[in-house]
Amino acid sequence: FPHQDGFDLGFPAGEPGAVHTRLIGRVGLRSGAGRGARQPGIAWAEVSRVPAGSGPLGGLSGGPVLADSGDVVGVAIAASPRRGRVISAARISMNELFHQAGLDRLPAAGRGQPIGAGTYAREGERLRGRLTVAQVYCRGGPRRRG
Repeated sequence: FPHQDGFDLGFPAGEPGAVHTRLIGRVGLRSGAGRGARQPGIAWAEVSRVPAGSGPLGGLSGGPVLADSGDVVGVAIAASPRRGRVISAARISMNELFHQAGLDRLPAAGRGQPIGAGTYAREGERLRGRLTVAQVYCRGGPRRRG
């Protein structure tokens, strides 16, 4: 829905935080280098964030994008801090992931707590405190065999 609010919870710039975004529309993302296949995504524009600032949005990836109903409507996969954009996986991509995991469909929505511009920071704290949203570090670099 155009102009739908979204609330991204995670660890922007490596610190606990939350970002209030507004739906812009669909985008195509290239997977891999060069002429990789285009994957569908959803673009969101930053409205505000807690804590306030204009630093990197990296650290939101893998975290939920919640609708005002509290339901998960996406998963953050990329950010562009210069443009104040967050990109989330499109529902079709999420459905494919669940299908590959042997599930018939995405789990039913409706488990969330209502959330809004005045409560998203508190809801982020609550979900991080319960480890529903957690920070994960991945070690990069090639694997050694031997």
